[in-house]
Amino acid sequence: MSRPIIVIGSMGSGTTLLRLMLDSHPNIMIAQETGFMRAAQAQYFIPFWKFGGEWLSRIGMEEPELDAAVGRFYDDFFSAAAAKRGATRWGDKTPYHVHHMALATRIFPDAQFIATVRQPGAVARSLDRFHWDWSKGIQHWCNSNQAMVDGGVELGERFRLIRYEDLVTDTEAVMREVVEFLDEPWDQRVLQHHTVQGGRAEGGTRASDPIDTARMARWMAEVTPAEVDQLDKSTKAQARVFGYDPGAGAPVARLNRQDRTSLGISGDELKIQLAECQPIPRRDVRPMFENRPYTPESMADELRKAYAAGVSGGRVRPAYRHMVEADMPRRRRARGRLARVRRKLSRAVSPDL
Repeated sequence: MSRPIIVIGSMGSGTTLLRLMLDSHPNIMIAQETGFMRAAQAQYFIPFWKFGGEWLSRIGMEEPELDAAVGRFYDDFFSAAAAKRGATRWGDKTPYHVHHMALATRIFPDAQFIATVRQPGAVARSLDRFHWDWSKGIQHWCNSNQAMVDGGVELGERFRLIRYEDLVTDTEAVMREVVEFLDEPWDQRVLQHHTVQGGRAEGGTRASDPIDTARMARWMAEVTPAEVDQLDKSTKAQARVFGYDPGAGAPVARLNRQDRTSLGISGDELKIQLAECQPIPRRDVRPMFENRPYTPESMADELRKAYAAGVSGGRVRPAYRHMVEADMPRRRRARGRLARVRRKLSRAVSPDL
């Protein structure tokens, strides 16, 4: 098998709905948030090892050769899972994979990427279910969509972006474009996910729930004027690319202003549109748990956080002590049961402690 389908987008942007619909096509199996690209990334730097980045050179191999090998492994494994269901193509839906698009492009040269975007206020409020505050939800929308756009413009015609609001209000037209983009035959079952998929719950979505347009602007009744003002200041420039006004419950412009016959937009079209919407401030997105490799520097950073929280009980591997203890207050070593708990937590970060 080949041509994997990578579904991406910020959390709360409709990736689950799109997954359920595509997974209802008899030719397609879209996995539910495997997060496998984090494991794929770990092949390039062996976690928790000072010399983890040298293993390829030590056996006389180069990165493109590893790209091909990693791609074959995951393609074989996911293809077997798809074949068990009678599907001829496999895919994955993991929102955090927006941060892995470049690597996914390398290991799957023929992969197709489908992304979703949604009004920033709706996304930020939907993340209440994770106990995220309003500011963190806004930050997630900004960071995820910056990464998604960066990857999409590089992918060009291998990338397709759709908007959640168009998906729920003009469902068949959007899905026909998506299925055509994937070069698959049209099948009416993609519009019947709530009966095809059954009653399973997936994240905040029940697979048996039909499309509900009322969800589109529900967030507006749950925010204060101050929150709307913060949303506007933080997202206005970026939201303009997608046809949003942060304070409006529905889009104020088409997603695709390059081709007015299309509801979705390709990476090439998005690149033109992005240039027309400048200036857009760039955000400095620091590596996070979902996309940071475990290099000596990132391990030291994790240990520093644990040390600051009192988790490590003052125990730091000598090789990293100078990196971890810089500018950190001195601590008394904890004793007894608390010390044992701290040591266990610390070893979860670095087994060598």
